[in-house]
Amino acid sequence: MKQPNRPSPFPLALWILATTLSLADLILRLTDGHVIPDILYVPMVVTALFCAITAVYLRRFLQAQKAFHAAQKAEDTSADPRVYPPHSTFHTEGEPVMIHYLLPADGRFYKANLHTHTTCSDGCKTPAEIKEIYKAHGYSVVAYTDHEIMIDHSDLNDEDFLAITSYEVSTGGPALYGDFGESPCYHLNFYSPIPNQTDYVCPNPGYVWGNARAYADAQDYYKGDHQRIYSVEGQNEMIAEAKAKGYLVSYNHPNWSKQPYTHYIGLEGVTALEVYNTGCAVGGWTLDESDHVLDEFLMEGKKVYPVATDDNHGTHDMCGGWVRFKAPSLTYDNIMTAYARGDFYASWGPDIDGLYMEDGILKMDFPADSRVCRVAVHSASRWAAARYGENMTHIEVDMKGFFDSMKHLNYPADRGYFRVVVFDDKGRKAITRGYFLEELE
Repeated sequence: MKQPNRPSPFPLALWILATTLSLADLILRLTDGHVIPDILYVPMVVTALFCAITAVYLRRFLQAQKAFHAAQKAEDTSADPRVYPPHSTFHTEGEPVMIHYLLPADGRFYKANLHTHTTCSDGCKTPAEIKEIYKAHGYSVVAYTDHEIMIDHSDLNDEDFLAITSYEVSTGGPALYGDFGESPCYHLNFYSPIPNQTDYVCPNPGYVWGNARAYADAQDYYKGDHQRIYSVEGQNEMIAEAKAKGYLVSYNHPNWSKQPYTHYIGLEGVTALEVYNTGCAVGGWTLDESDHVLDEFLMEGKKVYPVATDDNHGTHDMCGGWVRFKAPSLTYDNIMTAYARGDFYASWGPDIDGLYMEDGILKMDFPADSRVCRVAVHSASRWAAARYGENMTHIEVDMKGFFDSMKHLNYPADRGYFRVVVFDDKGRKAITRGYFLEELE
């Protein structure tokens, strides 16, 4: 957009001079003063005319100044939309409007459980039974994450169901109180980028146990002698190899795993963190239905996504937590791309229909049956906002305070973020990922 020329300050100076002379003339005449010779008095009529003319110039000056700043602001926000982050749309009808879709505008939501155990390891249901149970509860995607065994279950796929090839690995720490059952441990899920890629990360068949042995014996690619080490460095070695293979990685149930901050904050390359785990929640590990660890990662600039999962082993811990991917269609590539990009939210209650920013206003839409009663928006700083109501279907939050806070505190673009937590009338949550300054500006 071409900006108008900055208006000249000459009319303003002229008006100030005229006003000064007029006031001086008026005061001297009223007081019959003789401070200056009469020959220098400006006749009242001429003065009044002079003021009127300069007032017109002043009005034009202020209008031009306003137009200049408006044009400058518009140019700041009307750049080529291709420079904006994904999911941004720039509208030019009437006044310029910037809409940044934090969840994609196009596509469909697909409900997914990303942590599942079957009879291939220590679960109680076969892979086929898991499919039928989850489909009956509205799920379209299940990641089969059996312990230490990765199996391609593509034979279960149909137009309404997708199986993700994945597995869970465990690394135990030193025994506590003389009991290895009380030792801290790392549990990581590795998700394959393509269904038939099942080569293992840092393999060693010695770690395979239970029902998984029957499958591992038949997999000649499960070869190696890697020794797992309970340390941040040891886990980062495994994560690095997983990432090199194209796998996505989730860090599971830190509370159940009895891990303090120092045991996980140094992890690098983690894609997702469990903020809710149905198996843990129903078993009493209530901190594994909390998102405080998520903020600890985000405040370190680690863009870890929240996931809600089941980690089901029985029937009591099924269909309690999920993510909803937003993707063009139900294909393996689309779902894994949505996972990698963070095009989803985690939930164990309310659902989100839309999440976007419009000219600095955060807007959210919810289905009527989600019974949303509270929405909290908080950030890397102490700035926060909340909305309350009953059966809310739409909320708006002016984010100016957030951006002002980030600017005032000089937050780096890769550290400043906000995220949203949605509550239903039973206290259950839906949690978005953190949205960082570098993708919002």
